[in-house]
Amino acid sequence: MDHGVVSGARGRRATSRYTVRVRRDRGPGTRSRPRVPRARLHELRIDATQVPEGWRIARLGKVCDVPRYGAGAPAQPFDPNQPRYVRITDITDDGHLRRTDARSADPERVEGYELQAGDLLFARSGSVGRSYLYRPEDGPCVYAGYLIRFRARSNAAVPRFLELWTRGQFYRRWVASMLRAGAQPNINATEYSSLPVALPPLAEQTAIAAVLDSIDEAIESADEVIAATERLRDALLHELLTRGLPGQHSEWKEVPGVGTIPASWQAVRLGDVCGINPCSWSLGSESETIRYLDLTAVVAPGEVAEPREINSDRAPSRASPC
Repeated sequence: MDHGVVSGARGRRATSRYTVRVRRDRGPGTRSRPRVPRARLHELRIDATQVPEGWRIARLGKVCDVPRYGAGAPAQPFDPNQPRYVRITDITDDGHLRRTDARSADPERVEGYELQAGDLLFARSGSVGRSYLYRPEDGPCVYAGYLIRFRARSNAAVPRFLELWTRGQFYRRWVASMLRAGAQPNINATEYSSLPVALPPLAEQTAIAAVLDSIDEAIESADEVIAATERLRDALLHELLTRGLPGQHSEWKEVPGVGTIPASWQAVRLGDVCGINPCSWSLGSESETIRYLDLTAVVAPGEVAEPREINSDRAPSRASPC
């Protein structure tokens, strides 16, 4: 059985600090889990002298009910009459629920795994460290086995504040420190319970979350404006490239395959106005490093990835200079 241990100097606040160490009890046929390298322990430390007066440092497990692993039911095609079955792959890196590829599960096998407002899910394998705060607007949901549910106690922590803690630099360093080189990424419920959290009073937790939520809302509004501007650009692009600027033309003509264009414009073939590179590339007497673009370098319309550097004697025969 795994045990998460938080050790710290007790006594005066000025000297108290909490450091996470994880150990695994030895059992028949088992090996102990390697401890976090000593050189990296500073990454897991919260010095109480560095937090404001009135704040406290607590383990996640001390401010939440007993964590619970998710259901082991297989995913099934989505049924709108059943709760959504939340899996690790449904959660984005920034903690949102994807709107695509929703799944359901056998109702009998996920009974008791319903999410409540404020439930915080953590990925325990694969994309470890990824977290998601359930909100009722996401619709009825249950959660799968590779997720762990933490439910904050109302008198100890604000769920949104805990979620925001998992977006910070300390949490990212903590997750990295819990992983073992060369092993399958995994953080279990006991280990997540040992996560140190710097907690202000409840009212301040709520206020901090509200400030950050307002920033998120501003970002979302800006994203919506950008998206609307891009749609406008796309609409104007076709209009301006086929009809010109408003008020500039009064006579029109039809061109097969193009449509209506100003009468003063010409419709030509691309090859009539562009030169096509006719040269082929040949290997010189000595091998050299060249920068090469292939079809995979075109990542989006109008966008090309950084060229690959390859040895000239490995260049495809179709390569040509540009």
